[in-house]
Amino acid sequence: MVIQIIITSFCILLSLYGLYEKNGVYIKMGYFIYGIVVVISEFNFFYLDPNPEHFAVATLYGIQSLLALPNKSEYDGSKFTKSATIKIYTSLSLINFFGIYIEGVTVVPNFVRYFHLVLAIIPLVFIFLVLRKKTDPSKQK
Repeated sequence: MVIQIIITSFCILLSLYGLYEKNGVYIKMGYFIYGIVVVISEFNFFYLDPNPEHFAVATLYGIQSLLALPNKSEYDGSKFTKSATIKIYTSLSLINFFGIYIEGVTVVPNFVRYFHLVLAIIPLVFIFLVLRKKTDPSKQK
């Protein structure tokens, strides 16, 4: 469990760094790795206790990992790419708001709720920056 906490802490820091740098690739990379860690953890819980909630949570965070799969495609500023960015980041935010709720009924430590809170707020701030044209979601350094 300690290794999972260290890895997920790194993922949150990576996403925060991406937000600071206004770099969507780092943000998505943090969410991608975080989702993979949760999927592995929940499948382990499911193996020990075949409760369907574990499978559902693993599936949800698998979807998060698919949504956050980092890519290096160019952001051309069109309505389509802006719309896709808003939808992806809104979905990431909703998944993690759900994580705040589900944390209360699972066997993970209580402070994980704060991890999900931070991960739910980061996409909303990034959406704000995209709408204000303060950032390019595919910015590369």
